[in-house]
Amino acid sequence: MANLKVPNLCGTSLEFNSIQTAFEKLITGALDGLEVDASALSSTTLSDFNSLELEHRGLISEIPALPSLNLQSLVTSLSSLTPGSFEHTQLLSDITTDFGTQLTAGGYDLGTLVTGALGAIQGGTDLCSAVPNFEKPADGLTAAAEKAVESKQPTVDSAEEKTSTLWENPDVVAQRTEVGVKVQKMIPEPSTDVDVVADTVTSTTPPTEDTGAFKVATKTSNITTTEGNKVEVTTPEDSITSTTTITEVSESNSIRTQTTTTSGGGETTRTRANVSEDGLTSRQVTIKEEITEEDFTFTREWPYDYEIELKHVPLTILSVLGYNDRSTRKYKWVKIIKYDSPKGVEIGGEIFQRNLDRNAGKEVAPKAFTDRWTLDGKTLVITDGRGAGYGPSDVKGDPEATSAGEGPYFKVRYRYADTYDPRFVNND
Repeated sequence: MANLKVPNLCGTSLEFNSIQTAFEKLITGALDGLEVDASALSSTTLSDFNSLELEHRGLISEIPALPSLNLQSLVTSLSSLTPGSFEHTQLLSDITTDFGTQLTAGGYDLGTLVTGALGAIQGGTDLCSAVPNFEKPADGLTAAAEKAVESKQPTVDSAEEKTSTLWENPDVVAQRTEVGVKVQKMIPEPSTDVDVVADTVTSTTPPTEDTGAFKVATKTSNITTTEGNKVEVTTPEDSITSTTTITEVSESNSIRTQTTTTSGGGETTRTRANVSEDGLTSRQVTIKEEITEEDFTFTREWPYDYEIELKHVPLTILSVLGYNDRSTRKYKWVKIIKYDSPKGVEIGGEIFQRNLDRNAGKEVAPKAFTDRWTLDGKTLVITDGRGAGYGPSDVKGDPEATSAGEGPYFKVRYRYADTYDPRFVNND
């Protein structure tokens, strides 16, 4: 935009500035002449107005005295003449002279255009579709050039677009609603509080009765694990809630059922529970617990027992490691073996004998023993027969850790029976 206050401003229009200057002169002259004679003011104002008018006229392009030659107009005129007549021959020659070179360069053939134009006119169609919009200035010196086709102007109001009406299939709506209810019942709550959302369960507490996707087992069995640990769990046989025998084999099978083909060619379908508060032996989960000082109690006299309450009842103990903070070796995690294993029995006898000799005042040669563990339900007891004790491990990468270490004392890997089996889903 023009700005008289800033000289040599990029983008400034000199023509517009001239108009603005003339306009300001007109206004200033009128204001200055409020106290002078009206005839004198009229003369001055008329002069300023004429100057403003001249500046405005300078921005208006001159209208050409003669119209440009238009190919579409000339071809239309040619189509109204009789082929072979003097007028037709003369006009066709003029068209060829004025537009022939540019038409050829643009990939057009004049003869084809004339024939197409005649057919369009006789058929009552638009000539613009048959003949390109070429124009040649009236000076006759400038070559013809193709221009864009003129946009048509509407003659009637545009049609009103009505808002579409969405029809919802009642059957689809009903099914969607039903599925939504089922899905809602299958989603556990993020909260640990019970009954935060109706008809759902918490993410940490298994349901105690059938709800949504969950079907609760009503039977359990007392079994002895490979570790000799007696636990109350739900076995695969305990989880069966119903059994149906059919004679025809269905091609589709629900995820919530287990199907067994009988010798007679039929099928026996067993519906299973998928939730058990005591755990499902068919759904074993491996976990590693890291035991810190807050997770165990310690007896300060021989045999120096560490008593640990695990989070779950183990079915199988995979490994037990303790951190020997007094060791000078790079790897300070000591393997702890099962109490009643052959090695554990042997080491236990050696430890017992060494302590008898020590109490009797006999000199005992130093010997490193591997400590032992026992399991009773969820309670894991680690016996420190070495008497060396365990300490907190170092935590690498922890900015809050001290030089003495703030990590776990023990690491326990084991398998336990999970309370939920996602392979069987109740979606009734």
